Amino acid sequence: MILICGPCVIDTFDDLKRDAKNIAAIVESYPQINFFFKSSCVKDNRTNIKNYYGPGFEKGIKYLSQIRFEVGVKITTDFHTIEQIEKYSHIVDLIQIPAFLSMQTSLINAAVKTGKPIHIKKAQWLPPYDIKKPISKVLDQNNQAKLFITDRGTTFGYGNVMFDPRHIKMMKNNGAKILVDITHLQNHSEIYDRTYAEQVGMAAIAAGADGLFIESTYKPETAKCDGDSMISTLMLERYIKHFTKLYNFINGGEENEL
Repeated sequence: MILICGPCVIDTFDDLKRDAKNIAAIVESYPQINFFFKSSCVKDNRTNIKNYYGPGFEKGIKYLSQIRFEVGVKITTDFHTIEQIEKYSHIVDLIQIPAFLSMQTSLINAAVKTGKPIHIKKAQWLPPYDIKKPISKVLDQNNQAKLFITDRGTTFGYGNVMFDPRHIKMMKNNGAKILVDITHLQNHSEIYDRTYAEQVGMAAIAAGADGLFIESTYKPETAKCDGDSMISTLMLERYIKHFTKLYNFINGGEENEL
């Protein structure tokens, strides 16, 4: 089972290291999990210019590099420009392209040229059957590329993002591993709600997902970004236990190695 997990945005180095150590300690008990520690250096799609959006890419990638060395975890972060990919992709184990940029051909091309594994978050406005378009942009250039796609919901009307388990089957068999983001379900009032994250995770795995994307930190209530949607690492251990048990039942203990 693939797990991409960590705080939404880097707050401080100490917070980042604490979360990486806590999550790594949980995952250590589950050797079947292929774990990547994730946090954004820059959250470039914040809806308000006054909102905290991270320490900056250069400082953030330096923090993540230290975490990779000191904690011993694989790392990933959002890349927003070709320049960021060309300059810093060698530091990460997985290049993440955010949902709003999932159809950016130039960005995908730059990611493919690195030879690194690629993780694309499906845009909310992109129908599940159209995910083959960004997938083909990767595989037409390198049909051996390691590619993950994360479903973070699909727009249903105005300001309402829904998770539909049927989408997993629609998106599979296109040459990519399919994950589901369980911490970004959005209701009509534009407030992210983690209340049903565990149920969504179980539904995703039961429907055939290859893994999950989970934003988690020690104290979500003090986080500078998306605190309402993140899961506390104190709760994460219980979730992971349930997710892996179901995954093993569905897949017979199959491992997803990168």
